[in-house]
Amino acid sequence: MTTQKSSECPKMIANALFDIQSKIGALGYDSDNGFANYRYVSIDKYYEKIRPLMNDAGIMIVPDELESSLSEDRKLYRAVYQFTIIHKDGAVWNFPIRRSITLPFTGAQS
Repeated sequence: MTTQKSSECPKMIANALFDIQSKIGALGYDSDNGFANYRYVSIDKYYEKIRPLMNDAGIMIVPDELESSLSEDRKLYRAVYQFTIIHKDGAVWNFPIRRSITLPFTGAQS
C-alpha cells in the first residue's frame, strides 16, 4: 500500500486537471468595465466553458469559508476561503488552495 504525502497530487487528479487544461483553449473576453476601461471574462462565461470539461474529467472543487470579518469601522469585509479538489472516484488532493479577499463593505452583496 502506498501512502500519499499531503501535498502530493494523486495521479487521477493530475491526469484529469491536465485533460481539462489541454481542452480549455482561450476563453475570450465577453464583458467590459467601462469605469476602469478594460475587458474581462465574466464568471458566467468561465463556468459555461469550464463546467463541462470538469464534469467530463470527473473533477469537483469544493469551497469552504474558513473565516470572515468586518473591520472595526465596518468599511472592509475580509474572508478566507479554502478550495479542495476531489475526483469523482474519491481521490482527494490534500493540498487545499487558500485565498483571502478584502473588499469595501457596502452591504449584503459585498
